[in-house]
Amino acid sequence: MAQGEYRYICFSIPTESSNSQYAHTEHFLINILDLSTFLEIEDGIEFAISELEKRNDFHPALQFQLARLFRVDQWIEPAFRKLISSSISSLTLDQHAQIGQIGVFHLLRTKDQIDTLHKSLALIAPPVQHGPICQTQFSCEASWENQWDRFGKHLVHPDHVLCGKDIVEQLNAVKIPEMGTDCQQLTITGILERGVVVKDEEYIAEAVKQLISFQTDEPIRAALHDSMQA
Repeated sequence: MAQGEYRYICFSIPTESSNSQYAHTEHFLINILDLSTFLEIEDGIEFAISELEKRNDFHPALQFQLARLFRVDQWIEPAFRKLISSSISSLTLDQHAQIGQIGVFHLLRTKDQIDTLHKSLALIAPPVQHGPICQTQFSCEASWENQWDRFGKHLVHPDHVLCGKDIVEQLNAVKIPEMGTDCQQLTITGILERGVVVKDEEYIAEAVKQLISFQTDEPIRAALHDSMQA
């Protein structure tokens, strides 16, 4: 950090100065977060976090790195969720480095778990649970499988991916032709009770939990700090 930047930071946290030669660039805000964390200046930390969150170009890989480095725990989950919804091939080498070895491990594993789940859900419709007075079981099952096939494709669609819970909510919002209302409601309730369609959320929650547990690992934080200085 340049001496001029250091002096400006010391006297400007969290003052908004439109005439500053540094303005509120991403680099400068990261320096505020760095120095404020080191000196335990809560106003400076809150200011940097707030200003960085307002930036449209604040990439989740950088957000994830800063969360790990400066113990901004509330950034772990949103950054990880954005990375999960991104294509791995869209990430640059520098962004892979920002995510770090542990982050990339959990990212790849979670994406693979979700991909496997979505493929199985898209291929095989959950079984129909018929109402007690259903007399058209064959047509109920055919209609359900038809509708599931239409919605289920979005689980593996390359441009518009939905999670299992989204699919069930959409199915619940429509009346499936030639399927009894009781059968439809019992089937959807059964899916939710079994919890299969929300397993993708469980995979993400477990990964976030593991990542949060690393937040107090000083050697990892030191390694992350060294990578930023390189």
